[in-house]
Amino acid sequence: MKEIHKAGPVTLALGLIAGGTLLLLYNFGAVPSLQWLWRLWPVLLIGLGLEYFLKKAVYREGEVQFHAPSIVLLLVFILAGGVFHAAASIGRNVDDILEGLPWHRAPLTYSRTWTAEPLAMQPGERLVVDNERGQVQLVPAADNRLRVEAVIRSPESGPARALAGRVNPSVRRDGAAVSVVVPETESWGDHYLVVDLQVAVPAGVDVRVDSGTGRVTAENLDGSLVVAGNTSSIELEDIGGNIEARNNTGKIEVLNPAGNVVAETNTGSIALSSDRPLQGEYELESNTGRISMSLPAESSLVIEAISSTGRVSVDGIPRAGDNDAGGPGDKFRYQLGAGEGRAKLRVGTGVVKIEVR
Repeated sequence: MKEIHKAGPVTLALGLIAGGTLLLLYNFGAVPSLQWLWRLWPVLLIGLGLEYFLKKAVYREGEVQFHAPSIVLLLVFILAGGVFHAAASIGRNVDDILEGLPWHRAPLTYSRTWTAEPLAMQPGERLVVDNERGQVQLVPAADNRLRVEAVIRSPESGPARALAGRVNPSVRRDGAAVSVVVPETESWGDHYLVVDLQVAVPAGVDVRVDSGTGRVTAENLDGSLVVAGNTSSIELEDIGGNIEARNNTGKIEVLNPAGNVVAETNTGSIALSSDRPLQGEYELESNTGRISMSLPAESSLVIEAISSTGRVSVDGIPRAGDNDAGGPGDKFRYQLGAGEGRAKLRVGTGVVKIEVR
């Protein structure tokens, strides 16, 4: 009697791992939306077919059959995705639908606002903002006084609501440094609440932001800026000083930098775009993701790019000679103008795209 081997359990297990990972990243803010998830459903069918043929090739003396329970569960996943897609097509947001599911985190319907007393700061002083669970928005102050506003959000009831009623950031001065700190989140346990900060920064103040799972945005600041994030996005626009942005999982976007830029992410994309000619130092590196750079043709810059497992794509400048390699380990080098500055773009697994306008 031939031994029977089932096709389907491996595809089901891998689908559960991949789907659970995406949902976990979504809950922590690394994936901003699940609207696109429906487009991936054919991968389940591809995996099922591959598993069947692989087992047919391995177990030549046996008999390969489809595993009925696995097929049923895969069909349930596909039908559920179809329901979300159909709901989105008639105007409902998939993320809103997910809020009602039992496994999803409770919606943050309660909020309160906290405002700190304005604090005078002088050019050359330093500001440190530390927020492990929530957004940080940096904007220019209208005068020389630091202003901090927090919005504390939680579910409408339960222990998290009680905690949200008493959690306040602190604003402290230590010599020439001022710190804005949200209380240690380790003491919050599993209570789900976030503290979103808006910080108005006086002119000439250098800023460092330490972020956990929240988005960081900054615009129109004239000092230097250092951002260290864990899981979310970093979006910086019109920063007058040097920029250092490092993220573990998430994107980094830099628009119209006036100073030098260092941007690094472990898993995520990096995009640098400028409407003004560039001639500084720009180091962009991602282990897994995509790097893009868009700049005017009037820039004075030596561009060096490498993708270990993908390719370097260019638009607006020629690829000639050794620059025509393409494929894994693709390298590219080009000089704009006098080459006063240098851009080093490096990606491990992914693509580098360069656009010169």
